[in-house]
Amino acid sequence: MAKESLNSLLDGLDPDAETIYFGIDLQNEKEFTFFIKKTEFLCRKTQEYDVWQRRTKMMAANQNRDTSKDDSSNCPICGISYQYAPPESHHHPVTLFNLCINTFQEWIYDNLLRDKFPLDLVQEVMNIHLCNEVEHVVLCKHCHEKYHNGEGTTREELQKIIDYKRSVKIAEAPATLKEALEIQRNIRRDETNARNKRRRELLTDDLPSLDRTSLLNDILAQAGIPIETDDLSVKLDPVLNQQ
Repeated sequence: MAKESLNSLLDGLDPDAETIYFGIDLQNEKEFTFFIKKTEFLCRKTQEYDVWQRRTKMMAANQNRDTSKDDSSNCPICGISYQYAPPESHHHPVTLFNLCINTFQEWIYDNLLRDKFPLDLVQEVMNIHLCNEVEHVVLCKHCHEKYHNGEGTTREELQKIIDYKRSVKIAEAPATLKEALEIQRNIRRDETNARNKRRRELLTDDLPSLDRTSLLNDILAQAGIPIETDDLSVKLDPVLNQQ
């Protein structure tokens, strides 16, 4: 009977197999957790992470339904000016730690562990950030601390912001999809027109100039009628009348 994996953070590991990844026993949750924490630390030290932080803060606006709040220069939760409490970008609902785990889990599912290095995990996680695929909330330093300290109201307000941002994204999706489909239709139409034009050009180029006399001679020859006169129309009439 197969034993259960000791690492509750990962799925898809063979409990009966010793899975070592660059000296890390993946069955050992303590070792794996330490590896992920080091990966998370490296992510936060990259230039890509710095770019993501600056970009999210710069583009923070309209994070909640209250249009009277200026999210670009004030915290969307408490309303304090960022002049007094600096803004911070908070991963939510998936933390950076869990984002690292999820990416590593995909490697396991896709059987890629033998092809991946530990620094590849840092690179892939940061690519996700640069592609704007990380849900987050920009809020003041004080509210960020309150959230991590478990303050209930701050957590509720932050979740409301995430829900609102998701609803906006869903509402904008049909328009984006419609635009993409229209572009695709235009591309197909242009490709079809180009192919038809090319076919017409090929037909015009390949067709020889047909000589009427030669054509009539071929018709008479196929019908087994000897050509006895230069007036081919005389010989051609009976053939045409038979058809």
